[in-house]
Amino acid sequence: MVCEDVTDQQTGEIDQGDVTGEVQEPKLEPEITLHALTGWTGLRTMHMTATMGSHDVMVLIDSGSTHNFISARLANTLHLPVVPMKLFIVRVANDGWLKCQGRFDKVSVNLQGTKFELTFFSLPLSGLDLVLGIQWLEMLGSVMMAYRVQFMVLIIQACNRYAHFQKEEIEKQVQKMLDFGHIRPSTGPFSSPILLKKKDGSWRFCTNYRALNNITIKDRFPIPTMDDILDELHGVAYFTMFDLRVGYHQARKCVFDQQELEYLGHIITPQGVKVDDKKIATMLAWPRPANISELRGFLGLIGYYRKFVQNYGIIARPLTNLLKKGKFDWHEEAETTFSALKRAMTTTPILAMHNFNDSFTIETEMPLEMGLA
Repeated sequence: MVCEDVTDQQTGEIDQGDVTGEVQEPKLEPEITLHALTGWTGLRTMHMTATMGSHDVMVLIDSGSTHNFISARLANTLHLPVVPMKLFIVRVANDGWLKCQGRFDKVSVNLQGTKFELTFFSLPLSGLDLVLGIQWLEMLGSVMMAYRVQFMVLIIQACNRYAHFQKEEIEKQVQKMLDFGHIRPSTGPFSSPILLKKKDGSWRFCTNYRALNNITIKDRFPIPTMDDILDELHGVAYFTMFDLRVGYHQARKCVFDQQELEYLGHIITPQGVKVDDKKIATMLAWPRPANISELRGFLGLIGYYRKFVQNYGIIARPLTNLLKKGKFDWHEEAETTFSALKRAMTTTPILAMHNFNDSFTIETEMPLEMGLA
């Protein structure tokens, strides 16, 4: 074994009789955590797998350890060449000590697809093969770490090269944007400025965000349903609508402070919400369906207003039954239902906005012996 455990559990002091030769004093006192020595997972540690040649190895990324360490067992298995060095002491976080006189330079490690050549110091590790400490973390630049879910993203990105004659123009435009407050200084690893020449001969400053976009975890903002929107409007007397699709820094096609507003086929007022007469006219003009596709189109259109028609499901059932495979056969009951749904759309009420501060009463026509699910 390259390294020998010289921890004095009684006093925590080094037995100087066991140390032969001059002890080297590194600029940064080497330190390793108990998590790394024992293979435990701590609050600021992360387990990963890696490969070294044909060997799969277990890696502990530990921000509490100062250097990179390799188990003496693995170093012997891989027959790594030892770099001669003076013996030095590694302090353990529990105030114990280990002495090490084995160093291995330019050791190739493939960490889940990313290759590194690293320097390791040999120690008697238990339950794992490598410890990557601050010595490794500092060479990465920006790192995204999620210790709770054991997730890590390495941001390894070289600056985009640009022609020397563009350097002055880039610096001038960057300074101008800084002065206007459009941008702010950054120490991030991404820097990909691009200059595109315009028709008048001047330069347009652009940025290539493709590499950054590839590792960005996109936010999700589900669009609320119409019912979700209506649930928020009780007590509102004036309405404003912005069309963000065509807005783009301007207020075209937007309406302000209206007491009646059309939105997604609904007319919204302080008294409640009602159907759009233009949509009703389309329903009334719908021709008799000749096949399942035309019937499905009619039911999809008229079903958008189903909440305005009491017992809509019961009224429409003869038509919805025709949607079953091989069941389309336009008969007298279907014609009667077709006409009844059109008439129902001409007598729809204004629905009041929900007031969730009041109590609600649920009414059902389901027989009591069936119970509630």
